[in-house]
Amino acid sequence: MVIFCQSEDLKEHQLSLQSACCAALAELCVNDSNAQQIVQDNGIYSIGLLILPPESTISTKVKKAYHTLQVTIHTRETISKWKCC
Repeated sequence: MVIFCQSEDLKEHQLSLQSACCAALAELCVNDSNAQQIVQDNGIYSIGLLILPPESTISTKVKKAYHTLQVTIHTRETISKWKCC
């Protein structure tokens, strides 16, 4: 029973770390020059490889968090384009 709890704690810590990394990327992308630099250096893909497990082991919770990050970045980019025009 203790091993199961430790495993669950580890999963929760990993999820927290992944969420924090996604939040940090989203905040970095608020600034257009930061977003451009991240995209040019393939940073999203590289960080994704480091923090996300293989597709088959990703939980629904993590998939939802990743989708939310994508929507947030897309929304901010769209708003940024509207401000320019």
